[in-house]
Amino acid sequence: MGKGSWIVGGVVALFVIGAAGSCGGDDDAKADKPKAAKPSAAASAPPRVSSVPSPNAHQRADLLSALKDIDAGLVANEDRAVRRSVNVCSDIKGRKDSNTVKANAKFRFEGGTVPHLSDAQSGRIVSAVQDTFCSAHKPTDIKPRSLT
Repeated sequence: MGKGSWIVGGVVALFVIGAAGSCGGDDDAKADKPKAAKPSAAASAPPRVSSVPSPNAHQRADLLSALKDIDAGLVANEDRAVRRSVNVCSDIKGRKDSNTVKANAKFRFEGGTVPHLSDAQSGRIVSAVQDTFCSAHKPTDIKPRSLT
């Protein structure tokens, strides 16, 4: 192979590299054009207000105490127990029938530190949730007690 072949091969290689680089478009032209911002679904939709309450500090303590009375394993992870209780409350507020609410509570709380829950225990969990922070009644539905 002669000296001329190497030069021709180098020129061809440079031409191929240059052509490949120009196929990608002009980066400077792209930089000058502002990109249109796509509106996100979250930005255009109003924030959702949950109708499912979360327990305040006092209610949380009462809830955890009630769950511990049912089975100490239920509160091995307190934050998880509260999250599961809020899910039970969601079923209650969603007006699911009581058998479904109890079955879902059993499903949510059973396993790990509590390998098995009886139907009675799942009913007590639902009662604990209702009694501590998830009343089936709205505050306006409850009549004030007379002090006499």
